[in-house]
Amino acid sequence: MIKKKSENKFIITRMGNDGFRYKIEIKKEESFRRMFIDFMGDLGFSKDYASSGAAWEHLDNIFIGPVNSIRDFCVNFNNKDFDVDVFLGDKKVILSVRTKKRAKLIKILEKYSKWVKPKKFPKPKKVTKQKPNKLKK
Repeated sequence: MIKKKSENKFIITRMGNDGFRYKIEIKKEESFRRMFIDFMGDLGFSKDYASSGAAWEHLDNIFIGPVNSIRDFCVNFNNKDFDVDVFLGDKKVILSVRTKKRAKLIKILEKYSKWVKPKKFPKPKKVTKQKPNKLKK
């Protein structure tokens, strides 16, 4: 079976927000590494950035080996506009982005991502109310 490439875009499987915090779940694929670095660059992170012990210049070294082999890994990046937590789990990547620049975040997400179309389920059959049987006396 041949797998289709995701057209070099994140495949978003779920997204939600809670005020200024956005949670984005992404399908974990090998193309994530390159897309993530470009995505973070558009969020304003530069190569010489360092935070929480995670140096941006060493980001390629953080993702040592295939992305699919990295599990239970979390790193944080922040700048003046965005605070981003990245968690690589078994089958998905979770981005938690805190920002007041929602429009900019959405524009960048549209550039780097696509949505998975939800599965269509058949409509349930309409249940009609049945009148109770009248007891004959």
